[in-house]
Amino acid sequence: MPQYFDRAELFADASLVGTVFCRTYSRRADEWLAHLFAEAQGPESGVALVAVGGYGRAELSPNSDLDVVLLHEKGVEVEELAANIWYPVWDEGIKLGHSVRTPRQALALAKEDLDTATALLSMRHLAGDPSVSEKLAGLAAEKWVQQAGLWLPMLEARTTDRHKTTGEVAFMLEPDLKDGRGGLRDVHAIGWAMATDDLDVSTDQAALLDSYETLLAVRVELHRSTGRSSNLLLLEEQDAVAERLGYADADVRGRGGRAHYFVGQRRYMAPFASSAPSLGQGGEASSAREPHEQRGWGLTSRTRGRHPRPVTGVTGGSGRGPTRVSYRAVRS
Repeated sequence: MPQYFDRAELFADASLVGTVFCRTYSRRADEWLAHLFAEAQGPESGVALVAVGGYGRAELSPNSDLDVVLLHEKGVEVEELAANIWYPVWDEGIKLGHSVRTPRQALALAKEDLDTATALLSMRHLAGDPSVSEKLAGLAAEKWVQQAGLWLPMLEARTTDRHKTTGEVAFMLEPDLKDGRGGLRDVHAIGWAMATDDLDVSTDQAALLDSYETLLAVRVELHRSTGRSSNLLLLEEQDAVAERLGYADADVRGRGGRAHYFVGQRRYMAPFASSAPSLGQGGEASSAREPHEQRGWGLTSRTRGRHPRPVTGVTGGSGRGPTRVSYRAVRS
């Protein structure tokens, strides 16, 4: 495999849509980075390269960042190794989110920072010593469960703030596919909340995943048509995205606004939009706490002595009908 990463053929393949494209691109990136790691001839043990965030979930769109962490045990020198991986990525013009940390440093930061904590939940081994990444992944999941009482209110507050500023994906004329109410970030928030093992979430998974696939497909084609990293589906870009998805134009079968077929039509997007907003608004939440104790989700941390529930990736679906999400406190 060459030092450069030829993505032109991949990006031009119109048969790759939505999650199929995201996974194919992520797999190609995995192979390339593993090759760079091997060519750099770094230490044989005590160091690992891992993907985190959206890359860790294998959700790369054409202009997504590659978010990676070079993990190393204390005392293992990795400065030259890091340079031999980062520079070829930069030479390809790919945006790189990178850091170099010991597992202990990563856990310390995750203890204080929500973004780091959630990024580690999607950590995926790419190259190097798997024992380093596996140990960190297990500890990060355990810490997430242990700190559920801190993270759930914070996650709720962030979700509520996003909804106030971006509006609902299903009904905005120019929706924010990622941060809007019912957007990609909301389904991530559902997964993170479930991973605390503090919530029992019952939902029509097929309908949720079907809607999620629709959002991913739109974002992939938005990146392709504009040539830039964007989550905001502007009016002037909607016809091009619709055409790439096989629709005559963005208004086909839609009434009352553009892009209503593949973004705003309630049949597809309303079920998804109704799911994650419950994180910030209570949904069908019930709790064993007394009324005067309830706040936010109205849930207490009930995770002591239990194993964390793993976060699973969204794989797409074909369900129909409304999505219903119920959050209930889980008793020990």
